[in-house]
Amino acid sequence: ECNVINTNIKSKSQYNEYSSTVAGIVAMSYDTTYIYKCNVKDLDMEGQGSELGGLMTSGVNGSYTIEESNVNNVNINFNTTKMVSYSSGTTAVGGIVAGACFNQYKIKNCNVTDLTITSNATSTGGIMGSIAGEGCEISGCKVENTNINTGNESHTGMYGSAAGIVADAGDLQNISNCTVKNVEIETSSDNMAGIIGTTFGATITFDNCNVEDLTCTDNNTVSASTRLIGGLVGKAGKINVTNSNLSKINLNVLNGKKSTVQIGGIAANATDSTSIDNVNLEGITINNNTGGTSGGMIAVQLGSILNVSNVKKFNNISITTNGEAGGIAGYSYASPSIDKITGNNVFVSAKRGAGGLIAITDTKEEMPISNITLSNLKVLGSYGTGGLVGVAVNPKLNNITLTNISVSEDSYGSTGGLVGIATKTSNLMSDQTVTSIAKFTGITINKTSNGTNKIVGGTQHTGILLGFGKIITDNININDITIDGTKSQTVGTIGQADSASDVKNITVNNVNVIAKERGGIIAGISQANITGCTVNKSTITGTASGDFGGIVGNMPVGTTILSNCNVNESKLIATTGHLGGIIGSASNTISGCTLLNTNITGEGVNGVGGIVGHGSNFTGTDTYVKKCNVIDSNISGNSQVGGISGGATVKIENCFVGGKENETFEEGKYAVTITGNDSVGGIIGDPGVISSAGQSMITMIGTNISNSLIKGTTNADYLVGIHGRFSTTYSGTQVETITSSNYTDCKTEIK
Repeated sequence: ECNVINTNIKSKSQYNEYSSTVAGIVAMSYDTTYIYKCNVKDLDMEGQGSELGGLMTSGVNGSYTIEESNVNNVNINFNTTKMVSYSSGTTAVGGIVAGACFNQYKIKNCNVTDLTITSNATSTGGIMGSIAGEGCEISGCKVENTNINTGNESHTGMYGSAAGIVADAGDLQNISNCTVKNVEIETSSDNMAGIIGTTFGATITFDNCNVEDLTCTDNNTVSASTRLIGGLVGKAGKINVTNSNLSKINLNVLNGKKSTVQIGGIAANATDSTSIDNVNLEGITINNNTGGTSGGMIAVQLGSILNVSNVKKFNNISITTNGEAGGIAGYSYASPSIDKITGNNVFVSAKRGAGGLIAITDTKEEMPISNITLSNLKVLGSYGTGGLVGVAVNPKLNNITLTNISVSEDSYGSTGGLVGIATKTSNLMSDQTVTSIAKFTGITINKTSNGTNKIVGGTQHTGILLGFGKIITDNININDITIDGTKSQTVGTIGQADSASDVKNITVNNVNVIAKERGGIIAGISQANITGCTVNKSTITGTASGDFGGIVGNMPVGTTILSNCNVNESKLIATTGHLGGIIGSASNTISGCTLLNTNITGEGVNGVGGIVGHGSNFTGTDTYVKKCNVIDSNISGNSQVGGISGGATVKIENCFVGGKENETFEEGKYAVTITGNDSVGGIIGDPGVISSAGQSMITMIGTNISNSLIKGTTNADYLVGIHGRFSTTYSGTQVETITSSNYTDCKTEIK
């Protein structure tokens, strides 16, 4: 119960850095010491030696306990460079204790308020500078209204740490019930954080810790070293964080031209496993103008485990970096497991991989992400950009709801509203045992009345769910979103679904797709089956020569099946290439699909069809359409225009073009209008011409057209009710079979 009030202590060392230790109460202790209910207030302290502490410097032997003691309105100035013989060495400054030299320290229920430290010590902390002993404990402590400034251009490159509670924590294992509030730290040291700068222990646990109104600024303009900044800890081994809150955190780099800085809202660098549970983050701002990695929670996860769960508040997160960045982690060598996160206003901008949750994972293990609800999510990136994950090997997403998302890729790379690219990273390319596949179930994307959903792709593949990769989907609902793929190779809900994918049960409403080369509202290219997908009140616009379709742009593999998919009340537009109500260009089987109340406009397009724009009649890649319907729709193009297929379809079976069952029409009105210049047909525009052995023409079975108008121009080469181009044989070979197919209540018109 001792007090030091309104006091000035000044020590000047003339010989070496270890000759001076300065403290408000105990300068040096050589045995077990207990400080209880002691207070230091209105103290000015200046020293040039090795250690300065608000209450105590350090102890040599025994154990040390400081309890229910306070430091208030204390100014500490420490500058070893003024010493006559200063060269190097470990120096420490702490608001309560300077350094713990291989001793057991317990600091409990102590408060530091209105503290100002100006220091170039290697370790500077609001409570402790450094810990070198085992069994230390800090609990129930508070640091408030504190300013720490360490290092400057005249003394840069020095290894060291600065933090709100402990700069170098050594083997400290637990910090509990501690608060850091309204603290500013500016340093050129290597490690900086709100609670611990660095720890070398096996495990550090933060329980019920709160950081509010923290600003950390890296002011190093000379050193090229990699430096670490964290909201809780800069660098650590194994990290456990539970029942904690971080809010109004600003982590910044003033000048990063010659350095790399890693910044994390919780930790910059974790060399062992990380577990984060029941932690809330609000108002986290990271500005990193270096090429370093940044993360809203962890910048770089080096350990093999990253588990994040029960984050009820993940709000107002803003990360800007010239490296990789993720809302949770920037780069992870672990396979993250993320569960139960609710957030709003998440912004990530990176010059390399970017993700709303994870930028890049570099592991072959499956990555489960489940029970995520995010609104007002914006991600800008390059070389792999995703609304949730930029680049991952095996992402598994379940029960995800996103509202008002904006994802943009500004250069070479794939872009996805959820995942940019699902593929092996460079470190795994040589491992042939690794397979990569994305699994998406229970996904919902919505937009509020005044919100925006938009995805802008780079030069590779662009999708709402996934830019590129193998994918398995089920129970997907997407509403009110625009995909701008004017620079992309493939565009759709999935940009390119690679082989071994299984795309099923996707429903989209009011989706606007702009595509350059290959685009579909469900997939730009699919090398695998697509089943049970529905498109409602949506639009696709093809801007260059390519393949465009209401469901998929191109399916190049003859063994794949597109089945039971529907396009309703939509608009499909292109000016060149191929355009189909269901698929633009097909080399496969299309079964059980329906086009309803849809306008297909292919001005200048050669190959436009209600189901297939252009097919294939090469053996092995034959296009086969069966049990498909085109109802109450308008189809127009330049040539090779058909109600079912524009051209080159081998077999059409049990298909129908016309109106709904029992639908009646006034005179001069038709259910379906098919318009072109030449090769225009009610079912198929141009069946194809044999040009080499192994090709076949058309077989049409049980296919009917009714209540339809087929129109061409006066220079039409071919215009026939069932199909436009008509040939019976070629070189003595039968090339056409039409069986049980009818043409009723239709009109053929040439103008």
